[in-house]
Amino acid sequence: MSEAKIANLEDFFREVPIQEEVTVELPSKGLLYKFTDGSNKLRIRPLSLGDEKAIATNKTLSVAETMTELLGRVMLNLIPQDLLLMDKLAVILKVREISVSPKYVTVGICTHCTSENTLNFPLDQLPLNQVPDDFSLPVRVELPICGTKGMDAHIILPRLSDEQYVSDAETAFDNIYRFVENIGEVDSKPLIREILDSDKFPYADAIAITKAMYGVEYGVQTDVKYECAACKGVNTAVLQINDDFFTGN
Repeated sequence: MSEAKIANLEDFFREVPIQEEVTVELPSKGLLYKFTDGSNKLRIRPLSLGDEKAIATNKTLSVAETMTELLGRVMLNLIPQDLLLMDKLAVILKVREISVSPKYVTVGICTHCTSENTLNFPLDQLPLNQVPDDFSLPVRVELPICGTKGMDAHIILPRLSDEQYVSDAETAFDNIYRFVENIGEVDSKPLIREILDSDKFPYADAIAITKAMYGVEYGVQTDVKYECAACKGVNTAVLQINDDFFTGN
């Protein structure tokens, strides 16, 4: 800090290093967005203390709602409702990386001996699986059962505004029709809903559609293997996004 006397708030923040905005590498590669600045990359900024205070004071928000509120504050060229759910985790991890630290330390319980192990997730080094360059909507889904009769499905992908419809497996199955454009030659939304609500619709085909909706082929790999320090048993730990993700360690 310079030797000049700091007399006011403006003087103080003139001395504080500017936290630069960054772009985020997304599972979707940003191919399905129209960014408000005309670019082809999502831009975000680090969290400020004001952001944290505003979010922390709202005690009625669930973890998912808190993350949506957070994303709305830091995404600079995309409204949060338009964010694909397949991209959500990548953005959250990047915000945490640039706002707090690229290292996230947590505790893993050994499944062999129940010993506690300190785990370090390097957020800036987690593998990222991205869509191919020709990825577009609607997404074609091969159906294991109906496909034997030459029928496939085409779907759109859920966005943050649709999160309530895919919050868990049961809810996703109840709302799967919302994201299906056609099954074979059937493109009538009421009939598609009847088909998918029918007890006769093949479970394997429903699974294929929901997997495509969630984009399970793509995304950040958040599972790591580690050797227990006590018994040397090998375990797999999955990074959890919880209440203290932005405040812990």
